[in-house]
Amino acid sequence: MIDETAASTSSTTAEQQLDWLLDASSRGPLPDGEIRQHLVPALLEASGGPDGFNAALAAVGPLTLRETLTTQPDQVQAAVHAHTTGYRITVHVEAAGRVDNLRLTPDEPEPTSWTEIDARLAEPGARVSWRASRSGTANRGCCHIR
Repeated sequence: MIDETAASTSSTTAEQQLDWLLDASSRGPLPDGEIRQHLVPALLEASGGPDGFNAALAAVGPLTLRETLTTQPDQVQAAVHAHTTGYRITVHVEAAGRVDNLRLTPDEPEPTSWTEIDARLAEPGARVSWRASRSGTANRGCCHIR
């Protein structure tokens, strides 16, 4: 028999906030008080306040968890899915347990060639420039993207 109490208390604060975000993504618009309970003021302000946060959730659509990739007490990274798009979500929490950093990026495989990098960087058009170089004798590469 599985002890469900032990399983539910073993999740980290970051995982709990990820669970909240996944659930919230299908319940919008969320009330201001609920959002303020989960996000630090600076992140909420950077999101455009409660209206901006609700708009961002609505634009992405309901999220479903595919796989938890990494977990630490203050941060979790997971692969999630919305409609037809896969994303990688990173949730970081502050000492009090509220989300202080949230990143949602398209979940794309790592490029395997310079041709593939060129093709990906060409997609945004003139808004992006990049430079790659080798430095030192260890042939370590360095890329700068703006």
